[in-house]
Amino acid sequence: MPKFDSAKLEAVGNSLKIGRKALDPELLDLAISYKKNVAKRYQLLQSNDMKKRIYDDEVYCSVKIDGQFSYIYMDKDEVFIFNYSGRVITGLPLLDELRDLLPAVQSIICPCELYLLNADGRSRVYNVTTALGSAEKLDELKVAIYDLVEVDGESWLEKPYEEVDKKMQEILPSDGRVHKVATQKVKVADLPELYSQWVRKGKQEGMIVRSCDSTVYKVKPRHNIDVLIIGFTEQVDEESMVSNLLCGMMRPDESIQIIGRVGTGFSEQQRSEMFELFKPHETESLYKETDGNHTLFTFIKPMFIAEIAFHDLIAEHSDASPVMKAVLNFENNTGYDVMMPEAFVAMISPVFVQLRDDKSVNPTDLRLSQLQPYVDLQTLNRESRRADLAQSAIIKRKVFTKTTKDLVSIRKFMYWKTNKHELNPEYPPYVFCFVDYSPGRKDPLKRQIRPASTEDKVDAIFNSFLEDQVKKGWAEAE
Repeated sequence: MPKFDSAKLEAVGNSLKIGRKALDPELLDLAISYKKNVAKRYQLLQSNDMKKRIYDDEVYCSVKIDGQFSYIYMDKDEVFIFNYSGRVITGLPLLDELRDLLPAVQSIICPCELYLLNADGRSRVYNVTTALGSAEKLDELKVAIYDLVEVDGESWLEKPYEEVDKKMQEILPSDGRVHKVATQKVKVADLPELYSQWVRKGKQEGMIVRSCDSTVYKVKPRHNIDVLIIGFTEQVDEESMVSNLLCGMMRPDESIQIIGRVGTGFSEQQRSEMFELFKPHETESLYKETDGNHTLFTFIKPMFIAEIAFHDLIAEHSDASPVMKAVLNFENNTGYDVMMPEAFVAMISPVFVQLRDDKSVNPTDLRLSQLQPYVDLQTLNRESRRADLAQSAIIKRKVFTKTTKDLVSIRKFMYWKTNKHELNPEYPPYVFCFVDYSPGRKDPLKRQIRPASTEDKVDAIFNSFLEDQVKKGWAEAE
């Protein structure tokens, strides 16, 4: 049975075909499960923490390749590359030679990095996107295999990495367009020197360290960017001291793309000084956000720039849905208005470094392309879109009343089609709402909301609530 829907593949050039959401559901579940249960559990480390946090005598080390996280699938009928969002790629030159490279293997599923080396020997994730759109670069694409999911129908997910590495050495070449990730078994005491050689001097993205108990560490340097401070929260137990900053960057049209919150890296003196600095510049905002203590941010005029550092960026959740972040527009008279949210990134371990008095609030100093070396996003240069989404349409509505001792109780049942899901995936296609008003109750007004993906499902929710909530004594209002 085919493992992807060929009708969803589109030709890109002579032989290359790419299809989004074309993958077989069973294979897609496997890809998402691996990403969620294995790859997402990698622990981030800074280089100076390796000796403190890793207790083994010896570990397996490899260079962290900056490419697109993907999988290879091969059996007697098919060979293709896929990812955990369901994208399928066929027709790559490297796939043509895969069967010849694995003569003793009948079938294989394995995670890999699809990558392309620059002239300096460094891979960059965004180069892969460029190469997939250019026939001249297809021959330069490579895949580095670093783990095994299945080989000839046998699962390798629970096996010790020592056995996995031995198997990969047995079946995979060490170089070429399809190859095993170069791995060394080294003493933990030698890790700092290896990191210096590969990352500091070799300019690689980072280093992967696998301990004997199967814990995997991703050792990467911090990256610094300049961001706009658009809001702050006050410490719960200390008045007049900043707790968190809400930060953004600027899109080409000067709208503000929220990137996230920063709550560490400040001294006590800095927290106090920044509160005094920001407080006089409060402004209105239609957009609301809270910090980790559920404290609402106080928004300030876009005047202050900070340098922050982060360990990593993620652009997708474990279910392959994009990380959506708000986009704001600022006007002096009215404050912040809300635009359409955009697929963006979430920062891992952000830290405040310093305020930047030498930078200005403009789309150059605060450009989104500061993130280009670290994440592959196609929307960095797109102008923002206004949030005047399509109007919702009520599909079904019923109201019931009941009078007890001259007090009228009301129960309202309704559902509507949002007409917004195609514009913004954060909106559900359908929404059901149950309103229960009882004037004799301590809390007279109660609501329950249920989203749904189809009209049949929302109608079933509607009927279920009617059956549970409309009993004897309730009369339908005209």
